[in-house]
Amino acid sequence: MNFTLPTSADMVEHIRPIDNATLDHLLEQNSLNWAVEKRPLFLPNGTQTDFLGVVRTDTSHTFQTCTKQYHPLQNRDLMETALMIADVLEQPVSKVKQLDNGAIIYITFEGRRHEIAGLKVGDTVQEKLSLVNSHDGSKAFGLSFGHVVLSCLNGQTRFDRKGFYSIRHTASLSDKLKAFSKALPRVLSESGRMVESYHRMLDKPIGDKEQQTVIRIMTDVKPTTVWDELSTKKQNILKELDGSMKTEMSYKGQTAWGLLNGVTHYTTKKAETPQGLKSKLFGKTGMRELKVFEYLASLN
Repeated sequence: MNFTLPTSADMVEHIRPIDNATLDHLLEQNSLNWAVEKRPLFLPNGTQTDFLGVVRTDTSHTFQTCTKQYHPLQNRDLMETALMIADVLEQPVSKVKQLDNGAIIYITFEGRRHEIAGLKVGDTVQEKLSLVNSHDGSKAFGLSFGHVVLSCLNGQTRFDRKGFYSIRHTASLSDKLKAFSKALPRVLSESGRMVESYHRMLDKPIGDKEQQTVIRIMTDVKPTTVWDELSTKKQNILKELDGSMKTEMSYKGQTAWGLLNGVTHYTTKKAETPQGLKSKLFGKTGMRELKVFEYLASLN
């Protein structure tokens, strides 16, 4: 599937009103039928501060502090924007997820599919586009992309967040769509370059040196480290990572592509918990994965 990239004018011209009943149903279905508001914050002595709290109205949970100039993006506005983008791209919303009780929300669309011809088995890389927003200030409102690797041999799928482009908060939906139309070509271009790197990785053999470098990036453990001096937790991490690397390279080949998939095989297992998923998509684990990709892509 390939996109016909819309221009800013096309995005605005093709805006079709979203039925409120449909919007209400999706918000309720995905437990996003709540709002946030700014409330004043006070010192213990009762003095009001210059700061405000971004508060979830149904639970009174405070996500973050902010100034008067900050304007939170409501879930309803995010969902409406997502539905209009889906309409323009002619691609349905495939997933709606929230993390940390709504602190981070992302809405995913299907992207392009790319075939990767491995040594023993072929893989398909499914592109994913996500509209992201956070109420806790940890992520800007913007467009992210990632890849799911579907392996013919074992049917495993893995999602890895690869890039992010922020979109300025504005009151106008048409402005959001214009910003999206500018971000989309950059996202697709970067995604395409990454897929080209995957193809080159198929022809890059790797040995102990490359594997040890990847282990160091993922765990901070140097090759010279004495095994018995490591904690039990760290030893278990290394065993799991080593097992994932060997499993993937056993049928994808002793190549940079096989090693990269070994890393994402390991991190996907870690992402089975909410905190693990958050770290993989938006945190430290995702940053380490990207460093591994950049290292393997740079090999001659």
